[in-house]
Formats: sequence, C-alpha cells, structure tokens
Amino acid sequence: MKRIAYLLVCVMLIFVAAMSFSSCKKEKTDEKNSETSAEKTADTSVEEPETKPSETPIITGNWQGTVDITSAVTDAIDAVNPGMKQYMDMGTVKADYSLVLNEDGTYKFSVDKSALDKQIKSIEDALLTAHQKYLDHVIEAHGLHTTVEDYLLENDNMTLEEETAVFIERCDFSRLSAEKSGAYKYENGRLSFGKTAETVGPRSFTVKLEAKTLTFESYSEAKYSIFNMSNLLPVKFNKQ
Repeated sequence: MKRIAYLLVCVMLIFVAAMSFSSCKKEKTDEKNSETSAEKTADTSVEEPETKPSETPIITGNWQGTVDITSAVTDAIDAVNPGMKQYMDMGTVKADYSLVLNEDGTYKFSVDKSALDKQIKSIEDALLTAHQKYLDHVIEAHGLHTTVEDYLLENDNMTLEEETAVFIERCDFSRLSAEKSGAYKYENGRLSFGKTAETVGPRSFTVKLEAKTLTFESYSEAKYSIFNMSNLLPVKFNKQ
C-alpha cells in the first residue's frame, strides 16, 4: 500500500514538473514572438517627414523690377503738345528700378540711370524729326507757302533745333529717373509712401506680397507722380 502511495506521489511530482517546464517554454516562446513582432513593426514603419512651417513673406529688403514706361514718356509729350505723339517713331522704353524697404520704416526708390539716359537720348533725337513732321503738317493745314525754318523764325524767332530743345525741356524726362526716399507703411496688403512717417498715406498701392516677389496691382489714384497707373500696373518686383 505504501509502495502504491509512493508511486502516486512520484507521478504527481513528474506531472507538475512537466507542466511547469511547458509553461516556462511557452512564456519564452511568446516573449520571443513578441520581440520579433516588435522588430518587424519597427523595421516596416516609415518615418514621417518633418513638416516645416510655411514662411511668412517679409516686406523689408531690396526689390528690383523692370518697368515698361513707354506710356509715361508719351504722357509727358502729350502734356506739352498733344499733336506731337503721332509723329514719334520710338520703340518700347523700359527702366530698371530698385525699391529698398528698410526695417525702420524708411525707403529708397532709384533707377539704373545709365541705361535709361541712353533711351531718353534716343527719344530726344526722335523728337527733332517728329517736330519737323508736325510743323510740316501745321504749315500744310493752314495753306502756307513757307518752310519750317522760316515759319519758326517768323513766329518764334527760333531755329528748329532751338525750339525742339525747349520742347524737350518742358517734357522734363528727368522725372523718370528721379530718386525718391522717405517713409512707408505696409498694412493689410496696402503699401503707402510719404516724405515722412507723418505724411504717409492715405493714397496707397494694393500689393501682393510673396516670399520672393512683390507685385504692385493697383493704385488708389489715377496717377502717381507723372505716371498714369492704369498704363503701368501691374508691375512685379523680385527680392534680391
């Protein structure tokens, strides 16, 4: 009887040991599977690219742009003699302008005078021919039998060259290359200029500001200085 009880105890001990070994092995297997799964997850995961915040465009800086000022030239001629423009033989007139907007609220507006002066000289030369044609038309329209030189000497006591020089002086093309400086204000997409901070506005440009470009889209008045805005805008300046 004792022998049977002893055998039963041995069997029970062997069973418990077997169960314990099996449980331990299962835990190790589960742990290994868990680690393998985690490694696979780490290997297959794709790092999200870092999202950079969009840059806010800054109005300050050096802006440069090429502007077609042909209309400003013809406007200046028209202001002196509206009948002269039709006799002008000239191409497109462009000017390279620079606009520096400083952090302290001051600005400077300038132009490449060397390049513009060459174009203005060509226009002044063309005006001599245009003036000749214009006076030929005047003489013919009035049924006069005279020459341009005699007509000018009799009426103005000038030669053609002298009267053309006066005409050019009155056109004052130098205003196209005049440098300006003062104060500015930029707010809610509108840019205003003045001689001082106290005189800035209320007239202003509607502008579109981007990281590398500043586009002048419209102006609150018909003219700015000698420029007819409807003929000039929009104009795009690039940041340097």
